[in-house]
Formats: sequence, structure tokens, C-alpha cells
Amino acid sequence: MENKNYVYQTEGALLRLLKFKIRFSQTNNAYLLNDKWANEIDEHYFMNQAKEVQRLLNKQLKHGKHHEVFLENLLNRIWNRLQNVQMYLAITPEIIKNYSEIKDPIIPHKETPYSNGGWYKKFKKRSDLETTLGNDRLIYLNFNYEKLNDYKTRIDFEYGLLSYAIQKYYEAVSNLHSYVFSLVENARYIDFKSLKIEDENVSDASTKTGIKLHFNLNKIDTAYLFRFLLEAKIIVFDDNDERKNELQMKRFVDTYLTYLNTSEKKVPMKNFNREYSEAKSFTNIKEFKSFIDGFKTKIEDYRNSLKD
Repeated sequence: MENKNYVYQTEGALLRLLKFKIRFSQTNNAYLLNDKWANEIDEHYFMNQAKEVQRLLNKQLKHGKHHEVFLENLLNRIWNRLQNVQMYLAITPEIIKNYSEIKDPIIPHKETPYSNGGWYKKFKKRSDLETTLGNDRLIYLNFNYEKLNDYKTRIDFEYGLLSYAIQKYYEAVSNLHSYVFSLVENARYIDFKSLKIEDENVSDASTKTGIKLHFNLNKIDTAYLFRFLLEAKIIVFDDNDERKNELQMKRFVDTYLTYLNTSEKKVPMKNFNREYSEAKSFTNIKEFKSFIDGFKTKIEDYRNSLKD
């Protein structure tokens, strides 16, 4: 009975996370994602939901049997959601308009969004932004300034808030997918009954190490480099499955790499999926080509420096 209860709890938490519904309130001139106002969704909101799925999943695995088939099915469900969400990562208002439900939904927990236009006024005045928006959201909005019409109108700003929320959703679900993928890869070797699992901390099926490989690049250029290396088949993690090849690359980068942040300091790579999705976006093809051109110049300069 105990495992049956965990099965129900895990399924409930998973359904809440895998739900994906965009709505627009004409009254408030604001977007909602999964019945949550876009500006209420910070960098932790969906990640906490994903961690809850992992926590319950760990309990289910510890008390249940026949994990390999179950985990493979779970992996496919999560992957299907990621595939469906990918088109929204392009950050184009047209996509959001076409696929959002435009109506005034009934929101039980809050009738009006927190900002109600106040955030936009502060953003245009560049006033107290980090405190209001949070550093992670502010960096995202600034990075995508040109893609969203320089936020000339309130609705441009709302697109930005929603795009950020979608990005955070994708990152959380992608992290969950990577975790389940690691379990699938190692299921036949794991003794789940003897596995020590903490309620708040999920087990890590991947190998941990103190050794880090540093790249003298910023995060987005590192993503461009790995896109090139993967698509040119210079590096390969999985010869047989393109999906696994990309997932294993992302897990490798998050585990073993450091990069240069904006302060020119070496910092561990985290949530590489966000920049990699940006690097693969069709809207960033010019930036990707520019990186390739710069990379080509460096190779030619190095080649010319070699003595015959």
C-alpha cells in the first residue's frame, strides 16, 4: 500500500509539472502560464516542482519493483513535453499569440497580477530593477531586448516576462529529464531498496568529481562551440541516438566545465540547457555564424603561426 500511495503522489506531481497552458487576460493585459501570472514565476518556481517530482519518484523507486520499463515510459512522457515546448523558446510574439488562449480566466489564488503595469514603468525608468525583477530575470530581459521590440510597449514587456517563465519551465523539465535519463541508463545496476535517499535531496546517479575543465569563453559562446562540435560530429557522446547524444553532452558540460562570467571570473557551469537552447534557436543564426567566423579566424591565425 505504501508504494501505491507514492505512485499516486508521483503521478499527481508529474501531471502538475507537465501541464503547459498559456493564457492571456485582456482585463489585466498580462499572460499566465499554468494559471500562474508570468511575473510571479521566478527562477525557482518550476524547479521546485521538478524537485518535488524527483523526491516522490525516489520514494516510489525505493519501495517498488520493475523499474526499467516504468522509467523508460516516464522518460518518453517528459521528452514529449520538452519537444512540444521547444517551439516557444524562439521568443517571438507571433508564436505566443497563435498558441495562447486569449480570455479572462478565473484565477482562484489572485485576481490581478502583482505588477499591474508597475513593473513596466520601473523597467522603462531603469529604477530599482534588480530588487523588483530579480537578477536572473533582469539578465534575461536585457539579453533579449532587441528581440522584443526594445520593450517599447507594455505588451512587449509582458512577452518578455512570459518568455522568461517558459524558459524556466523548459529548464526545470529538462533537468528532470536528465535525471530520469541517468536512472534509465543505470537502472539495471542500482539497488534501489538499499539506496539512501533524503526527502529534500535527490540521489545523483552520475559520477561526481572535483576536476573541472575550464573554457576561456562566456556561457553563450561555450554553447555555440558545443553546438558546432556536436553537429560537426567532432565530439560524440552517443553514436546511435541523437537525443541521448545531446543530453549526455549537456550533463557533461554541467558537471565538468567552468566558464568566464561577466566579471571575467571562472565559475562552474550551471543550467547549460538555457544557453544551448539559445545557441540552437533559428533566431540566433547570425550570432552563431559570427562565432564560427571568429573561430575560423583563430584557427587560421594559429595555423599561420606554425613553423614549417
